[in-house]
Amino acid sequence: MTVAVTSPGAKRVRVHFTNFHAGAGEVWVFAPGDPFAFAPYTDRGPNRSGDFWAAAVDSDTAIVAFAAPAFQTPARPPFEIDALTHEWPATDAASCEVDATCFPQFQTAMTAVARYSFIRDADGGLYVCSGTMVNTAGKSLKPYMLTAHHCIGSDSEAQTIEASFLYQTATCNGTPPKLGAASVPTVVGGSYLAGDVVKNGDWSLLLLPSVPAGVSFLNWNVALDQGAAVTGLHHPQGSYTRISQGNRTADAGFTLNGETAPAGAYYQVAWTSGVTETGSSGSPLLNANQEVVGTLTGGPVIPQGLGSCDVAPAAVYGRFTNAFP
Repeated sequence: MTVAVTSPGAKRVRVHFTNFHAGAGEVWVFAPGDPFAFAPYTDRGPNRSGDFWAAAVDSDTAIVAFAAPAFQTPARPPFEIDALTHEWPATDAASCEVDATCFPQFQTAMTAVARYSFIRDADGGLYVCSGTMVNTAGKSLKPYMLTAHHCIGSDSEAQTIEASFLYQTATCNGTPPKLGAASVPTVVGGSYLAGDVVKNGDWSLLLLPSVPAGVSFLNWNVALDQGAAVTGLHHPQGSYTRISQGNRTADAGFTLNGETAPAGAYYQVAWTSGVTETGSSGSPLLNANQEVVGTLTGGPVIPQGLGSCDVAPAAVYGRFTNAFP
């Protein structure tokens, strides 16, 4: 049995399931005419709760198909659909952004950085941030992702994550792959383990269900000298992986959304190449050894009528030591 759900004019949509109990049956969600579908949803869904957001489809219409076990076709689908996201065409990243693929020495680190969308508790809206797969001290390769608390601040938000990995160009300034599970490895769902708000460093540690083949885990460090060279890898405007390079500058406190952020909890960075934008939040700050030393909280206020390339390129990163001293 199948059902079509439409949000006219959307570039991509995600379907929300409740009371999901497919058992050994399979539920597929795909775009009309698309030969590819994300791996089928079974049993109680990826969060094992019967409540989850499916991976996005690149269309304004999602086809939901239920394949029942042999001789067990129910009278009605074993789920309910109560909501649908409507994603508008993406805003282009700034022209002064730099393609990370142009720097071969960062090719391994790039694979650890994910672009993810999620549903925010406060308003039910769809948002995009960046995150990093991080190693444990014993290098267990357990799928821990570090990101910003102002992105993911609860388990209910973590459960809505759709994380896209290896979303990068194949050659320097080449054409990026089309975003979507058909061409970019995707993971749905996650768990919130720990975190803290902006005044305490703006960090969240999440656990994903898995990571695709080819994804790396970054090591970390609790020290960063003043003036040290640093690098950011991120997904500005939810676009493919970009790179920003610069140096740590003098510490300074700031205010974000009414919260005071103390100077000692953040690294101030001045970029000499590239910038960071909306969608870059939660991405890693790397030292010269490509170890994580911080996560992105924000950047300069952009005056009305100007763009990210028109102001002094800078960023503020919560220090890794806020979370793990």
